[in-house]
Amino acid sequence: MAASGLGVGRAHRTTVAASMAIVLSAVPPFFTGALVTIMRRDLDVGTDRLGIVVAVYFAAGAVAAIPGGRLVERLGPRRGILVAATLTTGSLITIALLSRSWVQLALAMAVAGAANGMQHPGTNLAILREVPVHRHGVAFGIKQAAAPTATLLAGSALSAVALTAGWRWVFLTAALMLPLIALILPASSPNGSPRVRNKPTAPTRILIQIAVAAGFGFGAATTLGAFLVDSVVTSGGSARSAGYALAAASAACITVRLGVGWYTDRLESPSLGLVVGLLAVGATGFVALAVAGSAPLWPVAAVVALGAGWGWPGLLYHAVAAANPDAPASATAFTTVGNTLGGAVGPVAFGLVASRASYAAGWTLSAAMAILAALILLPLRHQLDPRTRS
Repeated sequence: MAASGLGVGRAHRTTVAASMAIVLSAVPPFFTGALVTIMRRDLDVGTDRLGIVVAVYFAAGAVAAIPGGRLVERLGPRRGILVAATLTTGSLITIALLSRSWVQLALAMAVAGAANGMQHPGTNLAILREVPVHRHGVAFGIKQAAAPTATLLAGSALSAVALTAGWRWVFLTAALMLPLIALILPASSPNGSPRVRNKPTAPTRILIQIAVAAGFGFGAATTLGAFLVDSVVTSGGSARSAGYALAAASAACITVRLGVGWYTDRLESPSLGLVVGLLAVGATGFVALAVAGSAPLWPVAAVVALGAGWGWPGLLYHAVAAANPDAPASATAFTTVGNTLGGAVGPVAFGLVASRASYAAGWTLSAAMAILAALILLPLRHQLDPRTRS
């Protein structure tokens, strides 16, 4: 009984620490997106430059993801998570204390992005090794709820801290998460020790197709986290109300990710069909953002777009990991590459369209990306399950 209790304790601590690590890794771009109207005065960050800054973060993550996945399988999840979290913390301190221009902000984002590319495979590996199989869905849902938690914190920080104390204090406060992660994350165990790296079980072509779909879906979702506040302010709304709208949308996304994880644990295997459905619903939210003509519609459209349109990553990671039990970090690194490439290209494309046409055109582009992601995944929804592959 004691051993069982100890195992449950390790599983809970692993899930909490992994979630905190993902929150920390998501802070740099999403805090920047929420606080850009204040940071603009100090760093000269226009709409197009904001797109570039966010893109640098995700591009660095795309480059680091696959080698990062291989590295954490050699280091073990604890050391991998702490290395990535330390890099992220360094970038936050740099942004808060040293950044005086948007170029310096972008350089710090590159470091944070590389850390994020390593963090996702590391936290995925930790969950698979320390959490019981019948709780993987909830664990992945909790872990992936961490990213919208960062946007929720960003929206709240805009209203509660940045408008009074200044935006630099927000980044410094986030850096305090590192010692908490190190304290909560369980020490290495035989299950968490480094292992010989194996190749993913699923065919590479399927992993690449999933990565492409993830790229379109993630590219659509990250535009909302990065541009919603500026879009609302540009349309005549207040920064405070925009921050509350972003927080509400983030809370909806967290709820969806947790609910999807709970539901998935009651299925025989994770369902890509559910990912397709969430992306389709999210696309309608982006369309609503494009046509919203009054302030009351903004929060509703944002809740649908972010809640459904970004409610799927935990399920996708779970599905890929479950299909590749011998090399989960390496396999899910493909998904991370897709996510981070989408996060790099999506904001740049959105920023260019919004700055040269309108925010309505930008939100239409996001809707199109979400639909493309759903269409790519639709024929793959049975192919990832190892029981259907010969």
